Amino acid sequence: DIPSVAADICRLAVDSQPEFGDKKQIAAWNHPLIRELNLPELLKDTGIPVEFPDLTLSDDRESQRQWVFESYIGITSADFCLADSATLVLKTRAGQDRSVSLVPSMHIAVIGLEQILGHLKEMYYHLENDPDHVQEGLTPCLTLISGPSKTADIEATMVHGAHGPREVHLFVVTG
Repeated sequence: DIPSVAADICRLAVDSQPEFGDKKQIAAWNHPLIRELNLPELLKDTGIPVEFPDLTLSDDRESQRQWVFESYIGITSADFCLADSATLVLKTRAGQDRSVSLVPSMHIAVIGLEQILGHLKEMYYHLENDPDHVQEGLTPCLTLISGPSKTADIEATMVHGAHGPREVHLFVVTG
């Protein structure tokens, strides 16, 4: 349920440390499920601010971008989660910029049980046949996230967080 997911995210935010520096701040999507968590209010007494940047705002774009770059946690929802590979599927929209899932060291995704699909073919079926997705159409970017960033490009040494977050946490709201 929403209160227990919100409490777990708050605990994670308080107990974790930023990868760079000691400044704690959170960038979150402006999404109904994320707003329902009420994280700014729940984290108010901890000194961890939560903002909902919208990088499509032309007059405040640079400060919004800076907020995301300085955040150690990014919180998003997802359009789908593919069960066979635990892959999150995120469409980019106004108020739901992909940088929130890619720039901070920790990515937290919150989805509803109804967003879980079996596999990639089922996702394509929904994108082509679900009335809501057909009406919206494909957005400029469709991001598929299957876990934290890792690479062994240099000297075959595994490095986490080189091209995205070092940690990914998924919360599923079931009730």
